[in-house]
Amino acid sequence: PSFPLLFFFPSYGAPRDLHPFPPRRSSALPGRAHIRIADPSVCTVDCHSKPCTFCCPAGCYTKEGDGRVTLITDGCMECGTCRIICTEFRNIQWEYPRGGYGILFKFG
Repeated sequence: PSFPLLFFFPSYGAPRDLHPFPPRRSSALPGRAHIRIADPSVCTVDCHSKPCTFCCPAGCYTKEGDGRVTLITDGCMECGTCRIICTEFRNIQWEYPRGGYGILFKFG
């Protein structure tokens, strides 16, 4: 046949372009974040527990030494945990990405 037998008999191994691990995500549009901290001073001064720093499954929120919270959206899974956990101050601004500009799933 003109096609490799690898596709029909996976026990022989996977082709190089097919990766056996789950896909890795990356941002569709770097620099155009769909989520942001509305008022960083609220996180620094008013919020003492900073639950977003330990509840985010992607680890996008980091507590800095001076009490600030840093948000890096590159690994965001768009699960909405931060919006749910920040009910006391509602300091998360979330905008759904327009069609086709959400997270991308890539292999490797």
